[in-house]
Amino acid sequence: MNSRNLFLVLSAFVITTQAHPGHDLMAHGAAHVATSAYHLWVLCAVGLASFAVGQLVRSAANRRVFRAAGVAVLLAAATLWGFGS
Repeated sequence: MNSRNLFLVLSAFVITTQAHPGHDLMAHGAAHVATSAYHLWVLCAVGLASFAVGQLVRSAANRRVFRAAGVAVLLAAATLWGFGS
């Protein structure tokens, strides 16, 4: 599987993921995302998945992009967790 296909699969996962049954990620606004542990766990999972995809990609440039995206999402989730608690 090439990096473009991996990116598309990861993007589809992000778009369809729900933090908990009942509503989409941004249905109740950014404040709810920042203060809901369920949503932050989903963001962490997306960050870890992106980093894992970076481990599988053959191209060094694409590998760096996926890894950096994964780290950025994890840092964003950690920052939001800090603001929410």
